[in-house]
Amino acid sequence: MDLINNHNIIYKELPLFQNHEYLVFQYKHKNENIGVVKTIDFHDVFFSTIYNFKQPVINFLKNIQIDYSIPDIIIKNDNEYKLNVEHYIKTAWVTYEYIINNETFNNPIMLHWNPRIEKWCIHPGGTRQKIIYFFNKGKINNPLIHNTTGKQIDFFKIFYSKKDIENYYQKEVIIVATADHGSIIPHVHFDQENIQPNIKKYYKTIKQFWQTTDIMTDLNLEYFGYKKPIKKVLKTLRLEVDNPENIDNISKALYIIPFFDNFDKYGVRIKKV
Repeated sequence: MDLINNHNIIYKELPLFQNHEYLVFQYKHKNENIGVVKTIDFHDVFFSTIYNFKQPVINFLKNIQIDYSIPDIIIKNDNEYKLNVEHYIKTAWVTYEYIINNETFNNPIMLHWNPRIEKWCIHPGGTRQKIIYFFNKGKINNPLIHNTTGKQIDFFKIFYSKKDIENYYQKEVIIVATADHGSIIPHVHFDQENIQPNIKKYYKTIKQFWQTTDIMTDLNLEYFGYKKPIKKVLKTLRLEVDNPENIDNISKALYIIPFFDNFDKYGVRIKKV
């Protein structure tokens, strides 16, 4: 599990992965806990992965002719695969599920307190924090929290073991430990085994959409790498966005459009012609 160092937040995992649960629960400070709180305000969160929201879309569309469903290509070009396929597909699929599930995720968002910047930091959840930022600037409800350094927060549920977390959510979890701020910081991962199967599933659907859909719009989609299909057109859509000068608004629409023929929300309007 490759964790990254981003904006002075240390995500380099500690060695001896099999001992991480023990490290987290045995070496936490007395005023630190892992638990659930009712809400965290949007403005109290540091969003570390929202920058350059457009790039995954560009990478995907400009490399759409490459068949990344072939296992040998994925294995030989793993980093290229992540940049050109995984980042866009995962964000698009999770955005779709978020929208159809009434702006809720299948798994809780996890945050830990960063005293250097005095903000709550999301991890894991790099994809979901983009979705929160661009689609719902409000409160994060029922997040899983680590109050690093004893940050004052009102827990309504505290966990004392990995099994405790699994019993509460009725799901298996993976705990990865990092060290920062003089603490052992837990990163609780849900449904890791479902990520690659879902990317494989949605890759085929989304790729077919872009190769067979004529999008009528005043937006400059060629900038992103979109080319109108010439031979095989399965449907035609009209696309509009609020403030078309804002590149993030266009990017937002391109995460939504593969899944909806008619849509009007978040400043994005799609209509089947």
